[in-house]
Amino acid sequence: MSDHTYFLIEPGSPVLEVIAEAKEMHRAYLATVEAFAAEFGTKRWYATTKWQVYVLGLAFDGPPPRGWRENKSKGYSRPDLRTPEGRAIAPRMKALPNGVSASKFGSMLDERFEAIAADPQRSYTAWDGCAVSWTGYEILGEHTLLCVPAACKVSPPGCRGLKMSEYWQLKEAAETAVPA
Repeated sequence: MSDHTYFLIEPGSPVLEVIAEAKEMHRAYLATVEAFAAEFGTKRWYATTKWQVYVLGLAFDGPPPRGWRENKSKGYSRPDLRTPEGRAIAPRMKALPNGVSASKFGSMLDERFEAIAADPQRSYTAWDGCAVSWTGYEILGEHTLLCVPAACKVSPPGCRGLKMSEYWQLKEAAETAVPA
């Protein structure tokens, strides 16, 4: 028994529009964060991926530049609020956009489709004991699948429910496919 229900997203489904929107939002997040990090001479940053995706700090190969304070136990640096440079950097870092987490993706679906939002155990907050089940999507070869927590009895528009055996067939076929 799976803790998720899988749906094959048919071509032209409005769910594909939400996925495209989420991808574009995340691409914009990555481009903005990469440009911010590059200003300080690094390509590495740390982000949280729990409820939201946002930047916690930057990682430097050597000592951090002026205005940054290294947290050695965490492996990244944050703006040093004791310095004028750090106080100038902190609001800029805080203003960086958030990326798209599974929670955000689920809420984007909820905003669009009443069929998902109407479920009392909303797709992005369905609790199962201590585990959180998330709504997400998976690309298997040429197929895009939507997975929602099994507790959510939904019927997303333009999607066909899959049996678990069908899901595993698609997954196996995608893994064994020869790249072109």
